[in-house]
Amino acid sequence: MKKYAANIVTSSRFVFGLIMVYLSIKNKLILFLIFYILALVSDILDGFFARKFYQQTKFGGKFDIIADNFIVLCLLIGLYYLKSESLKYWVYFAYIFVYYIFVQIISLVKVRKLIFMRTYVANFTAIFFPFVILSLIFSNTIVFVYVYCFLMIYSLTEKLFLQIKNKKYSIFRLKIKQILFFFLIVIILSSGIFLIKTQTHVCFEKKCIEVEIMDTAEKRALGLMYRQKINESEGMLFILDRVQIPKFWMKNVQFSIDMIFIDENLTIVDIEKGVPPCYYEPCLRYSPGSEVLYVVEVISGFSDTYNITKNKIIKIK
Repeated sequence: MKKYAANIVTSSRFVFGLIMVYLSIKNKLILFLIFYILALVSDILDGFFARKFYQQTKFGGKFDIIADNFIVLCLLIGLYYLKSESLKYWVYFAYIFVYYIFVQIISLVKVRKLIFMRTYVANFTAIFFPFVILSLIFSNTIVFVYVYCFLMIYSLTEKLFLQIKNKKYSIFRLKIKQILFFFLIVIILSSGIFLIKTQTHVCFEKKCIEVEIMDTAEKRALGLMYRQKINESEGMLFILDRVQIPKFWMKNVQFSIDMIFIDENLTIVDIEKGVPPCYYEPCLRYSPGSEVLYVVEVISGFSDTYNITKNKIIKIK
């Protein structure tokens, strides 16, 4: 039993990952986080058992990395179900995934094998990743995503250089020219992160806000339901299928909002201020006085604070 202890513990991460996906679909955030913690603990224990029972093998190392990547995949799937608005950040993870595939292809071409090595930066990046997920679940901030992408680019590039040059652990064991070339690649690829556009902004005369796009029937039906709050710099932009006079209600919305109705020329045609939540049906319906193509929902009082009135033109960036 001791002989296979490390690999058994590693295998448990595949089970934990599948359970995490199931729990995220059922919207069980606390249980999802508990099983993620168990997966993290198993990642520590398998290395401990491998060293304790002298079972550090090439297969075990590769199996451990595969299990880690599987957990990352399960986390991203879970993130989609637990907080769908964070889906806009997936483009950053896709950017890293494409580079990961590129690095592996280069390694296969150059040295005829895939990269499975561990480096100090790679280990630190793995430790940092849970904080990225937690930040997206609880604060929806992009700062941790930027840092993670930089660390991944650095780590993958370092592994590729070390693999090709048959070195271990640190890029600084290479020649000066190779180190400079390494940092040039990292800087160029990292700058690409900031060229990715994920946020949409609606700009009024005195204030721009970041908005979530509600452009499908399902998204429009859900809207701000069940949200605990939004801040002054956030909102929702409803894009209707066609120019029309829509009917909005406040069922299951937890706070008062302003509704700003905008026509196809981006001109404000109507505003409903301080619309209260509706806890019991029948709920009032709110409609503009003329046809519109867009509706922006913002926190109550926003329109008065920034002097937003009819006939003013907005910008969508």
